[in-house]
Order: sequence, then C-alpha cells, then structure tokens
Amino acid sequence: VNLLVVALVAAAFAASVRGRRLASGAWLAAAATVKVIPGLLVLDPLVRRDWRALAGGVVAAGVLLGVVPAVVWGPARSVELNKTMAGVVLAPALSSGGDRARAEELHAATATDSQSVRAAVQAWFYPDRDARP
Repeated sequence: VNLLVVALVAAAFAASVRGRRLASGAWLAAAATVKVIPGLLVLDPLVRRDWRALAGGVVAAGVLLGVVPAVVWGPARSVELNKTMAGVVLAPALSSGGDRARAEELHAATATDSQSVRAAVQAWFYPDRDARP
C-alpha cells in the first residue's frame, strides 16, 4: 500500500509542476483515500489558494469515497462502511470517542513495528520493550 501511496503523491506533485492543478488535486485525493495521512497534504493547495487543485481533490474524493463504493456495494451499504471506518479508525485518533477496539493497535506507538523517526527515538530512550510508555 505504501508504494501505491508514494506513487499517487508523486503523480500529484508531477501534475502540479506541469501546471495540471485539477489533476494534481485528484491524485492527492486518491492518495488520501488509500491512507489518511496524505490528506494532510491538502494544506499545500489550501495555503497556496489553489482552488482548482482543491476542486479536483473534492471531486476525486467524492468519486472514490462515494460513487465507487455505491456502485460496488450499493448506496446504503457504502454509507454504513464509511461510517464504520470513520468510527473505528478516525474517531479514536481525533478524540476519546469512537470504537476503541482497534485504537491501541492503530494508534499506540508501541503496538506495531514502526520505522518512523518518532518510534526509533522512543526505542532508543526506552530500550526495554515491555516497559516502553
């Protein structure tokens, strides 16, 4: 999945450099629908006030999060699945609400094998894995 996300973000930047702002926003939205974190890159066209890129992102997100799932699973089931994803993945990360069943596995620094800089520094400061906060 990470290779796909990197390819989509690279396509967004390539389109932006070529002046294809609408396509740039669409590629960025595609990356954000696969993984949540690339959605933070929407700040770039927002800060630059690139309304065309934002429009491309909104249209692509609507198609990828609304139309495609509705075609595959039907409108009612796609709404149900999107609500479940928001409640299980997004809500625990943004607040203390939501379904906490997967919160530890998805959001705790010690729950998964991470190669992030933050995880590496934490492992360095706390070498005993069982006592790591």
